Amino acid sequence: MAKGKGFFIVLIGMSLAVAILFTQLPTQGFDTDLDAIGQGQPAVVLGFINHSPRGIEAMGKLGDVRDGYEDQVVFRVADILSRDGEGEAFSERYNAGDGVIALFDGEGNHLGSHRVPDTEAQLRELLDPLLE
Repeated sequence: MAKGKGFFIVLIGMSLAVAILFTQLPTQGFDTDLDAIGQGQPAVVLGFINHSPRGIEAMGKLGDVRDGYEDQVVFRVADILSRDGEGEAFSERYNAGDGVIALFDGEGNHLGSHRVPDTEAQLRELLDPLLE
């Protein structure tokens, strides 16, 4: 009976760990359609490598602030390891590696690339000028 109880406790512990992990994932996905750049709205494009801790953390931070900007700014992801090579080409052209955002004005002019900051306030400092 002790073995069964131990197995049950381990199973509950693993279930809780998985549940906690899923709460850390971004709540909404990001589109990968980079054709939206230069279509009248400013754009923020995250260089991203799937399953990379740096990219996942950066995507989570962008997800946390996106609601305050989404109706005025386009958010996209450049999948650096995509099969079509579009994300890799974007990453090289705009120096937007994993966890780096490239900022564009509404006409598609590249305004700069920055590693996603540690704090929400610092991230908002980068994004706020896009609204002007």
